[in-house]
Amino acid sequence: METDLAKQLRVLSGAAKFGVRRKDRASLLFTPEELDRLDKQTILEMARSGLISLGATDTSVATLRESPLFSAASLRSDRESITAKDDSKVNSMIKEALFVLSPYLLLPGARKALEHLIQRYKIHVYNGSEIIRAFLPFHQTPIFAKILSLIQWRDTDARLHFLHAAQKQG
Repeated sequence: METDLAKQLRVLSGAAKFGVRRKDRASLLFTPEELDRLDKQTILEMARSGLISLGATDTSVATLRESPLFSAASLRSDRESITAKDDSKVNSMIKEALFVLSPYLLLPGARKALEHLIQRYKIHVYNGSEIIRAFLPFHQTPIFAKILSLIQWRDTDARLHFLHAAQKQG
């Protein structure tokens, strides 16, 4: 006879095996169903290909390709379990990456790179202020509205909270 705990473990292992959707995953480019079918490596490869296409336009983007944010090691990183010192380094790299990507938000390559940063580093949770500042010049575009919809406001600069109402309106 199977115990309640054994049943729960069986259900959870089946859920992991068949990719049950996590409702907390945000995405700039994909629906939840599409995101469920993508692995970390695929998203990283898309980001790197996006950076390659942007690198033809701007050499500062080419240097971004060499950043640890877009390296294979990024696949093993877990933003929520790093030290405060390492988090400070990651925040600095993210701020620089957003600055480099900001002029190219309307191009697919920049969006692919942002998707990787959202998935691996949860920038929509931990770097909301930097995202808003980097892409505010695009405030009248649908992509900015989509970015704004992803932001979680808990650590966002209070001076930017006027945009929270816009997020709620959709």
